[in-house]
Amino acid sequence: MLITDDEPRQLIISADTRESVIAAYLDNWKRRIEAVGAAYLPGIGELENFSGSPTLMVAIDVSGNLTEAVVRKSSGSTILDLAALDILQRASPFDPFPAEVTAEYDVVRFEYKWLFTDQLVSSAAEQP
Repeated sequence: MLITDDEPRQLIISADTRESVIAAYLDNWKRRIEAVGAAYLPGIGELENFSGSPTLMVAIDVSGNLTEAVVRKSSGSTILDLAALDILQRASPFDPFPAEVTAEYDVVRFEYKWLFTDQLVSSAAEQP
Protein backbone atom coordinates (compact mmCIF):
# COMPACT_ATOMS: atom_id res chain seq x y z
CA MET A 1 0.00 0.00 0.00
CA LEU A 2 1.35 3.40 -0.98
CA ILE A 3 0.95 6.12 1.66
CA THR A 4 0.93 9.68 0.37
CA ASP A 5 1.63 12.84 2.35
CA ASP A 6 -2.08 13.64 2.60
CA GLU A 7 -2.94 10.31 4.27
CA PRO A 8 -2.78 10.31 8.07
CA ARG A 9 -0.28 8.12 9.87
CA GLN A 10 -2.59 5.78 11.77
CA LEU A 11 -2.09 3.50 14.71
CA ILE A 12 -4.68 0.71 14.86
CA ILE A 13 -4.55 -0.88 18.28
CA SER A 14 -6.52 -2.53 21.07
CA ALA A 15 -7.80 -0.14 23.72
CA ASP A 16 -6.22 -2.39 26.39
CA THR A 17 -2.70 -2.33 24.97
CA ARG A 18 0.18 -2.32 27.44
CA GLU A 19 3.04 -2.55 24.95
CA SER A 20 2.85 0.81 23.25
CA VAL A 21 3.67 4.45 23.85
CA ILE A 22 -0.09 4.99 23.58
CA ALA A 23 -0.97 2.73 26.57
CA ALA A 24 -1.08 5.51 29.19
CA TYR A 25 -3.08 7.74 26.85
CA LEU A 26 -5.69 5.04 26.24
CA ASP A 27 -5.89 4.23 29.94
CA ASN A 28 -6.71 7.89 30.65
CA TRP A 29 -9.18 7.86 27.76
CA LYS A 30 -11.01 4.85 29.25
CA ARG A 31 -11.18 6.47 32.68
CA ARG A 32 -12.71 9.60 31.13
CA ILE A 33 -15.31 7.55 29.23
CA GLU A 34 -16.22 5.62 32.38
CA ALA A 35 -16.53 8.82 34.44
CA VAL A 36 -18.74 10.51 31.85
CA GLY A 37 -20.82 7.34 31.53
CA ALA A 38 -21.24 7.02 35.30
CA ALA A 39 -22.43 10.64 35.49
CA TYR A 40 -24.66 10.30 32.44
CA LEU A 41 -26.37 6.92 32.94
CA PRO A 42 -28.39 7.71 36.10
CA GLY A 43 -30.26 10.37 34.10
CA ILE A 44 -31.43 7.90 31.46
CA GLY A 45 -34.44 6.07 32.84
CA GLU A 46 -34.82 3.99 29.66
CA LEU A 47 -31.61 2.09 30.45
CA GLU A 48 -32.74 0.72 33.81
CA ASN A 49 -33.83 -2.67 32.48
CA PHE A 50 -31.28 -3.01 29.70
CA SER A 51 -27.93 -4.68 29.56
CA GLY A 52 -25.68 -5.23 26.59
CA SER A 53 -22.30 -4.73 25.01
CA PRO A 54 -22.01 -2.59 21.89
CA THR A 55 -18.58 -2.39 20.27
CA LEU A 56 -17.62 0.97 18.79
CA MET A 57 -14.83 1.82 16.37
CA VAL A 58 -13.24 5.02 17.66
CA ALA A 59 -10.76 7.30 15.91
CA ILE A 60 -9.03 10.19 17.67
CA ASP A 61 -6.72 12.68 16.00
CA VAL A 62 -3.49 14.20 17.31
CA SER A 63 -5.40 17.14 18.87
CA GLY A 64 -7.71 14.81 20.80
CA ASN A 65 -10.70 15.35 18.51
CA LEU A 66 -13.08 12.46 17.96
CA THR A 67 -12.93 11.95 14.19
CA GLU A 68 -14.99 8.79 13.93
CA ALA A 69 -17.35 6.74 16.06
CA VAL A 70 -19.16 3.81 14.48
CA VAL A 71 -21.10 0.95 16.02
CA ARG A 72 -19.20 -2.10 14.74
CA LYS A 73 -21.22 -4.65 16.72
CA SER A 74 -24.63 -3.79 18.09
CA SER A 75 -25.65 -4.63 21.62
CA GLY A 76 -29.00 -5.71 20.21
CA SER A 77 -30.56 -2.56 21.65
CA THR A 78 -30.70 0.67 19.65
CA ILE A 79 -31.04 2.59 22.94
CA LEU A 80 -27.78 1.15 24.31
CA ASP A 81 -25.94 1.64 21.03
CA LEU A 82 -27.01 5.29 20.89
CA ALA A 83 -26.18 5.77 24.59
CA ALA A 84 -22.62 4.56 23.95
CA LEU A 85 -22.25 6.98 21.02
CA ASP A 86 -23.72 9.80 23.10
CA ILE A 87 -21.35 9.16 26.02
CA LEU A 88 -18.43 9.19 23.60
CA GLN A 89 -19.57 12.52 22.13
CA ARG A 90 -20.10 14.04 25.60
CA ALA A 91 -16.61 12.96 26.71
CA SER A 92 -14.89 14.51 23.68
CA PRO A 93 -12.67 16.29 22.91
CA PHE A 94 -10.00 14.23 24.60
CA ASP A 95 -6.45 15.13 25.61
CA PRO A 96 -4.03 15.78 22.74
CA PHE A 97 -1.55 12.98 22.05
CA PRO A 98 1.70 13.03 24.04
CA ALA A 99 4.79 14.10 22.08
CA GLU A 100 6.10 10.55 21.60
CA VAL A 101 2.81 9.54 19.95
CA THR A 102 2.52 12.74 17.89
CA ALA A 103 5.98 12.06 16.47
CA GLU A 104 4.71 8.83 14.90
CA TYR A 105 0.94 9.05 14.42
CA ASP A 106 -1.76 11.50 13.36
CA VAL A 107 -4.70 9.23 14.23
CA VAL A 108 -5.24 6.43 16.73
CA ARG A 109 -8.03 4.00 15.81
CA PHE A 110 -9.34 1.22 18.04
CA GLU A 111 -12.44 -0.76 18.92
CA TYR A 112 -13.93 -0.37 22.36
CA LYS A 113 -16.48 -2.73 23.88
CA TRP A 114 -18.95 -1.24 26.33
CA LEU A 115 -20.67 -3.28 29.04
CA PHE A 116 -23.90 -1.75 30.26
CA THR A 117 -25.13 -3.11 33.57
CA ASP A 118 -26.15 -1.25 36.74
CA GLN A 119 -23.18 0.98 36.04
CA LEU A 120 -20.98 1.45 33.01
CA VAL A 121 -18.15 -1.07 32.90
CA SER A 122 -15.80 -1.38 29.96
CA SER A 123 -13.44 -3.76 28.27
CA ALA A 124 -11.57 -3.59 25.00
CA ALA A 125 -12.50 -5.61 21.99
CA GLU A 126 -10.10 -7.02 19.44
CA GLN A 127 -8.24 -4.58 17.25
CA PRO A 128 -9.81 -4.20 13.81
